[in-house]
Amino acid sequence: MRLLLGVPADRPATLAEHEETHGPLPRSGNLIDAVDGAGVTGRGGAAFPLATKMRTVASSRGRPVVVVNAAESEPASQKDRWLAARAPHLVLDGADAAAEAVGAKEVVVWVHRGSEAAERSLTAALAERRAEGTGTRRTRLVLGPDRYVAGEASAIVAHLSGGPALPTMSPHRTAERGVRGRPTLLANAETYAHVGLVARHGPASSRTTGTA
Repeated sequence: MRLLLGVPADRPATLAEHEETHGPLPRSGNLIDAVDGAGVTGRGGAAFPLATKMRTVASSRGRPVVVVNAAESEPASQKDRWLAARAPHLVLDGADAAAEAVGAKEVVVWVHRGSEAAERSLTAALAERRAEGTGTRRTRLVLGPDRYVAGEASAIVAHLSGGPALPTMSPHRTAERGVRGRPTLLANAETYAHVGLVARHGPASSRTTGTA
């Protein structure tokens, strides 16, 4: 699995190890078209085309924000927390590249309070990136309540907007009106990790991996 390439068996990959495996993150090219060509869809269950969300955010009025959902409330799944804990730089690469593509100056990484491995890994990775000048976005880690519904997209938006972390029945699409009414690109950690690879290798590389 490409997402796990170069990941140590017992600890997170450092920034140096990550870039030795994947190379530096390019800062040019049309990422939205590349994501569309690669067929990247949300890996949280809905499988909605990510490029459609990105185009909506990029064309909406207001200051966009990118949100990485690494909470993963599904009881039987730990892929997003695991990627955040072991391959944090790939996840952050995808979020940073997506932020640049949609014109966002803010990235929020959402993790359940109590997910200690993911919290430690992301905190250390953000410190590494700031020290090396990797990534110019203002990225912050937010710890949400450790309960099932707090990982649902509208619950995350509600909490980041100043309310309780509970699902809402808002008629607005998050990409058009999300955090504090701003256009919001919200996807889970695995989705952004795929974006980190597409940004480097292009859509054709993704199309040759896995099933149709």
